[in-house]
Amino acid sequence: MILVLVTITCISGLILSITWSLSVHKIKQNEKMVLEKAIYEISPTAVTYETKIQKDTIIYKCFDENKNLISYAFMAEGSGFQAAIKALVAVDPKWQKITGIQILEQTETPGLGTKITEPSFLNEFKNLVLQTQNQTLISYSKNSTDKEHGVIKAITGATIWSKAVVTLVR
Repeated sequence: MILVLVTITCISGLILSITWSLSVHKIKQNEKMVLEKAIYEISPTAVTYETKIQKDTIIYKCFDENKNLISYAFMAEGSGFQAAIKALVAVDPKWQKITGIQILEQTETPGLGTKITEPSFLNEFKNLVLQTQNQTLISYSKNSTDKEHGVIKAITGATIWSKAVVTLVR
């Protein structure tokens, strides 16, 4: 009986190992494709980008057709209500305004939590001022947006997720 269980466990482990090794390359390709799509969505005038590593952070320098630097993009990760949220954030070349944000990974509550991926919420971050007089801003309000002062409008009934995205962008 024990021999049968050990044999089944070994065969299952072997099948799982083979399946993983056959699919890991495809998974990496898909992740790269999603990242590239997100870069071009949050920097719509970009036609190419370069990858640069700075202090263990990957920075994507986005260029237009004349090879002018139009934005920087970087990964931002933080905790949501249930799990981690991973986003790609683009800022202008002077690091003064957010030019776009795209949520890449999230496993939040369907309905309320997933509203952080909707364009109406993501557009709250477009042209959001990052700093005023060397003071980092970015906050949220339940009532209104004030992009010049770094304030986005939180999702009604889902302030936890709005706060989570604001915190990871900071």
